[in-house]
Amino acid sequence: MLRLDMESVTQVVKYLGASIAGTLVHYALLVILVRWYALQPLWASTCGAIAGALVIYLANYFITFHSTRRHISASSRFIAVAAISTGVNGLILNTTLTQMNWSLAPAQVFATGIQFSVGFTINRVWTF
Repeated sequence: MLRLDMESVTQVVKYLGASIAGTLVHYALLVILVRWYALQPLWASTCGAIAGALVIYLANYFITFHSTRRHISASSRFIAVAAISTGVNGLILNTTLTQMNWSLAPAQVFATGIQFSVGFTINRVWTF
C-alpha cells in the first residue's frame, strides 16, 4: 500500500511535472508538424505522442523514481502501463458519457484523474 509520506508527495508532484512536460512536447510537435510540414494531423499527433511518451519515460526513470531497473525492463513495463492507462481512460470515458450522461469536459477530466492515479500507482510499484 502507498503511504502519503513526503517522498510520496514529492513523487506525485514530479510525476505530474513529467506528464505535463510530455504533453507539451506532444502538442508542440503536433502543431509544428501540421503547420510547418503539412503532415496529416493523425500522423503528427502520433509522432507527438511518441515523443511525449519518451519525455515522460525518461523524466520518470531518472527524476521521479530514480530507477535502477534496466531500460529494457522498465521501458517494456512503461509501455504496458501506458496501454492499461489508455484502456482505463476509454472505459471511464465511455461509461460516463453513455451510462451516466455526463458532458465531455467533466467526463474527460474525471477519466484523466483516474488514469493519472492508476498510472502513477502502477509505475511507482511495478515499472520503475
